[in-house]
Amino acid sequence: MSYRIIIADDQPVVRHGTAYLIKDIIPLSNIYQTEDLAGTIELLKTQSADLLIFDINMPGGESINAINIIKAIQPHIRILVFSAYKEDLYAVRYIKAGANGYLNKNCAESEIKLALMSVIERGRYISENVSHQLMSGISQDTGAVTPGKLKQLSNRETEVAALLVKGFGLLEISNQLNIQMSTASTYKTRLFEKLGVSNVAELITLFQINQIAV
Repeated sequence: MSYRIIIADDQPVVRHGTAYLIKDIIPLSNIYQTEDLAGTIELLKTQSADLLIFDINMPGGESINAINIIKAIQPHIRILVFSAYKEDLYAVRYIKAGANGYLNKNCAESEIKLALMSVIERGRYISENVSHQLMSGISQDTGAVTPGKLKQLSNRETEVAALLVKGFGLLEISNQLNIQMSTASTYKTRLFEKLGVSNVAELITLFQINQIAV
């Protein structure tokens, strides 16, 4: 059976590699490629698609609102988020926002194929880890950070939080993310306020309590 699939990613090697895998399991598929959100939106306005493989770290794609924008254009399109961002930190928020699945780019080829077919044939791909998070629900405990509190953070705030937990200082974070040190400091302040912590030690404790890998 033929499917129309869009691969939205700013890395050519990822687009071509993903296209190769798709052709291996769905030889008759029609594949389109875009490299940013703007290009993806323009394509969606003219080309009906069954599946969108979407990198949330490409230009314009960083906001979770991108899912709503895409669904507004094509309500029935299935979206598989394919990202280098850690599943523990991002999967639940995107699935709750309307994505049909979340897949980390470091996973095995077999899992990529499984996720593709699951989203196409059954409309959903949920890994065991994400399933556990969804079943756990939003905890009301003050020490709970996922998915209740962490979902309040923007992608960049979540990224800064993960680096802080790893032991990075503000200068290292600014270099790692290619942002100003003052901007990194602002993100730190915001995420501390949203999570209700006052220092990095408390932030690390929150991640440990909720067994969030970074």
